[in-house]
Formats: sequence, C-alpha cells, structure tokens
Amino acid sequence: MASRNGGGTVIPEGNGSEERSHQRSAVTTKDKPVLGFLYSVSRNSFGEFWPVYLGPNTIGRGGNADIILSEGTVSSEHATIIVHQEDDGEVYAGIKDNGSTHGVKVNGKSTHFDVVGCKNGDIVKIGKSYELLFILVNASELGLKPAENFIEVKQASSKQVDKRIITGPAGPSTTFNHGGPSFPNNRLSNPSSDRTRAIDGNTDVEGGGTRTR
Repeated sequence: MASRNGGGTVIPEGNGSEERSHQRSAVTTKDKPVLGFLYSVSRNSFGEFWPVYLGPNTIGRGGNADIILSEGTVSSEHATIIVHQEDDGEVYAGIKDNGSTHGVKVNGKSTHFDVVGCKNGDIVKIGKSYELLFILVNASELGLKPAENFIEVKQASSKQVDKRIITGPAGPSTTFNHGGPSFPNNRLSNPSSDRTRAIDGNTDVEGGGTRTR
C-alpha cells in the first residue's frame, strides 16, 4: 500500500527556478496502492509524471483534481481514469470524458463520452495539448512484493535550527546565542543604539556615523 500524497504534478528539477515553480502541492490524501503512472513531455522536455491509484483518478485543471493539468484547453473536471484489480490480481483501467470542452482521445481516437479501456503503453490526449503516456503496473504479475526484512530509516531534518529568538519591543529581551555572550535586544526598543558610539560615549551624531572633532 502507498500513502497517497495525491494530486501533485511531479517535475524533475531542470535548469532554473521556472520548472520548480510549477510543482503543485497535494490536494488529497488517500491510502491506496499505486497501480500506474501518467508521463508527459507536452509542457516541457524535462517531463512530468503523475501516480495513478486504485479506483477513480480525476483529471482536470481545477485544484481538486487528483491529476492537475494546468493548460488552457483542459476543463476543470475533464476526465476520470478508473483502475480496478481483480481477486486474481489482474489490473485493468478505463477512462471517461466528464463532459469536457475539448475532449479525450486514446491512441488518436475520441472517446465520445464513453468509457474506453486503457492499456499499458497507450497515449491519452487530454484537451488539445496534453499527451500522456499511460503506464499500468501489475506488481503481482511482475513478481514484485514488499520486502520481508525491510529496514525503515528515518531521515534527519536538513534544516538548521536558528537559535535567535526575535520578539517585538513589547516582548522579552531578545538574546543572540551562537556560543558567545548574550546581548539584550536594545535595538528593537531604542533605535539610537544602532548608531556608532564615539570614543567619548556620545551617540548624538548625524547619519549614524562617528562624529569627528
């Protein structure tokens, strides 16, 4: 079983932040096995892929879709891929157009709002631009199964904890502790402390600089 962090487009990182900015956050969470994938290079050459789960998988431009395709000719609730698994382990799938404006095609043929079977290696076209390679996985048929002695390793967080505690003027004094002495947060409550202090202790200077004689 796979814990579903569904809905998101998964994009391998390419050059630049533009590709990473198109990553989409999950919209639903379902505990269902992954039985296939959709893969596309329609939007860019780096490629995108989406997991396909047991049961219904909605495709659309809207944020509630399981498979989100952000393209102008994709309807909000464009289509649904339904994946079944029989008691004997056989896996099969079909796709249905949910009344979209620009249609669904499987291997170049329109589905005409009927449920059309999808096989491993089929090309599913959603709208006028998105071509998706359908990959159906039958783990039992391939002899794949969970490992009996799988050792789970918890990954440590890579984020460094910032020990600085920053509060406003009304809160307690802020301390900056990086292995050295602690200093009260006088700068938040006394702006003049930002100025450079002269040798004689005078802070009444212009422009924050040390006054010369």
